[in-house]
Amino acid sequence: MKRYTLLLVLISFSLTGNAAEDIHSGSKLLQNCNSYSMLVDGSSNSKIILGAGLCLGTVRGIIDAGAIFDTFAEQAGKPPSNVFCVPESVTADQGVRVVIKYLEGHPEDLHKRGTTLTVHALKQAFPCK
Repeated sequence: MKRYTLLLVLISFSLTGNAAEDIHSGSKLLQNCNSYSMLVDGSSNSKIILGAGLCLGTVRGIIDAGAIFDTFAEQAGKPPSNVFCVPESVTADQGVRVVIKYLEGHPEDLHKRGTTLTVHALKQAFPCK
């Protein structure tokens, strides 16, 4: 139990870091997604693992939310949102790579919310037909 508590304390300190840093920005998302790439390539430490998890959770969460909203719209007899149409065959890894490519291609937008930029990335890569 003491180890678990210590781990939570250490993680919370790493999350607070620089108070001026916007943890919701595209810049932070890109940093976290680069951690995901490093983890996939074999690098591993607690900061990389945490960043990778935050990136993956953001990307997978946005993809899943889009699918959920469309399912509810369909059940209510309404048209789907058609914001983006990610095929079910797309893996989480592919989703993360799409987001990294978009963020690196739009450095002028990195001050914006990472979740908004994730939607833009998915919309560009997986437009609805």
